[in-house]
Amino acid sequence: VQAFQDHQKAFDEKQQQGEKITPEQMDQLRLQQQQMLDNPEISAYLNARDKVNGLLEAVNATIARVTGMETGHSHDGCCGGDCDCSGDCC
Repeated sequence: VQAFQDHQKAFDEKQQQGEKITPEQMDQLRLQQQQMLDNPEISAYLNARDKVNGLLEAVNATIARVTGMETGHSHDGCCGGDCDCSGDCC
């Protein structure tokens, strides 16, 4: 995985510097990616990583909603501010 990511990063850097990536280089990167995905352990790792990232996004969204960061409102605690004691801000 790290070798593929390093290879991909090198391509990105070349493109940012205005260098062209040849079709052969792209084919090599695609082949490396396919070999990586064909490995069951790597595939399981990538699937698990995606699930963890999704869970973290959901947790962050919930924290943002509860703290008011999502809408710009603050949550001062139950009945201590703009809260109606049901957990929903007015």
